[in-house]
Amino acid sequence: MVPRHEPRPRRSSAGAPGPRATRERRPGRAGIPGSVRPRQPRSARTPRTLVYRLGRLPDPLEWPPLESAGSGRFDDPARRFRVLYAARQRAACFAETLATFRPSLELLAETGDPADIVGAVSAGFLRSRGVAAFHRRAGRWLDIRQLETLAALRSAFGSTLHEFGLTDVDLSGVCGPQRMFTQSVAAWAYEHGYHGIVYASRLGATFECWAIFDNAAIETGNTASEPADVYVRCPACPTWFVPSCAPTRVFARLPPSAVAIAAVRTKEATAHYLRALW
Repeated sequence: MVPRHEPRPRRSSAGAPGPRATRERRPGRAGIPGSVRPRQPRSARTPRTLVYRLGRLPDPLEWPPLESAGSGRFDDPARRFRVLYAARQRAACFAETLATFRPSLELLAETGDPADIVGAVSAGFLRSRGVAAFHRRAGRWLDIRQLETLAALRSAFGSTLHEFGLTDVDLSGVCGPQRMFTQSVAAWAYEHGYHGIVYASRLGATFECWAIFDNAAIETGNTASEPADVYVRCPACPTWFVPSCAPTRVFARLPPSAVAIAAVRTKEATAHYLRALW
C-alpha cells in the first residue's frame, strides 16, 4: 500500500500551526472595492525635441488675441486663456493647417477623377504665414490618447455627455469635430492645472499635436522662423510638386489673386504626404 502524504500545516510566527494567511483587503471608497482605484489622467512628458508651428508672420509664436479665441478645437469658450497649436512633426503642422483647403467631397464626386482636382491655397494666405520651431519648458500636459485619461474624462463628463450629443468618451469624441465637448475638455484641463493637451491628429495617427495654453512657458531664444515656401504646379511636370522647375521664392512674381500648391522643400516625405492629402 502506497503511503499517503498529508500536506504540512502552515506555522504562525510563534511556531505553532495556524490558519492559512490571507491578504488583508484595504478599504476603498464607498461602492468601490479596495483593489480598484479611480484612474488618474495620464500626463505626457515634455520632450526635448523641437515642435513646429505654422502661424502668422512676423512672429508665428505670438499668442492670438483673446477676442479671436473660441473657434479652435481646444480653445476656451469663455476666453479665459489662449492656445497655440503646434505639432511634433513638421509635416503635421502643414497638414493640420492646409487640410481645410482640400477639394470638397461634392466636387470630387462631380468630377469623378480625383487626379483632375488641384488643391489650391491662395498666395496671400501663404505669404502671411511662417514656420517656427521651438522648445517647451517642463509642465503638465494632458495626454488624451491614453486609456487612463479617457477613463478620468468619462468620470468627469459622464453625466453631461448627452448635452454634447455623445454616448461615451473615447478617441472619436476627444479628437472629433464636436467643438463644444473638446473645448470643455480644454477648460477642464486648464482648471486642473495643466499647461496644454497632447492629442493625435485626425489626418494621421503618427502625427503628434500639441495644444499649448498660455500658462505654459516656451523657449523662444533658439527658435528658427522661416517663410512657408511653396511651389506652383508645372503643367510640363507629371508630379504635383516640382522643386526642380520652380524658384524658391516664387511669390515674388505672383499677383495676390494667384493660387499655389503648398509643398515643403526641406523633407521629401513631407511633400509626399501633402500630395496625398489633396
